[in-house]
Amino acid sequence: MDDVVTLVPKSLTKRGSNFLFSGTSESCGSCQLRRVCVENVQEGRLYEVLSAKKRKVFACPEYGELMACEVKMADVSVNLPAESAIEGITLQYSPARCEEVTCPNYESCLPLGLMTGDTISLIRVKRGTVKCQIGLKLRVCDVRLEL
Repeated sequence: MDDVVTLVPKSLTKRGSNFLFSGTSESCGSCQLRRVCVENVQEGRLYEVLSAKKRKVFACPEYGELMACEVKMADVSVNLPAESAIEGITLQYSPARCEEVTCPNYESCLPLGLMTGDTISLIRVKRGTVKCQIGLKLRVCDVRLEL
C-alpha cells in the first residue's frame, strides 16, 4: 500500500507513532472531511505516522483535534511458527490457534493489524524462540502486509 494522507488525533501526530484504525462512528457519515479522514484507511489496520502536514487543526465531535498526516501501514511484530520464520518469504497469515488469553505472548501471537488470510512478507526474524504455553515452536517476526 502506498503512503496516504488521513486525519489523525493530534496526540498521535509525532513521526513514528502508530494507531489502529477502528472504523467510523455515526457522525462520520455526514462529515465533510470523511473522504480524507476515513476513506483512505482500512478498518482493523495498523498505521504509522510518517509526517504531519500543515499545522491546521480540524475539530472532530468524536476524536477531538485532528491533523492531516502522511501515513503508511505499519510493520507488525508477530509470533509465527519457527518452520515458517524465514526472512524474505511471503506467506498467508494464519494466526495460532490458541485460547490462552492470559498468556503473556497472546497479543504477539494474534496482533492487531493482521487478519487471517493476509499476505505478509517476513522482513525480520528475531533471535531466539518464544516460550509458548501450549508447546508451539514460535519465533518473533516483523512482517509487512502486502496488499
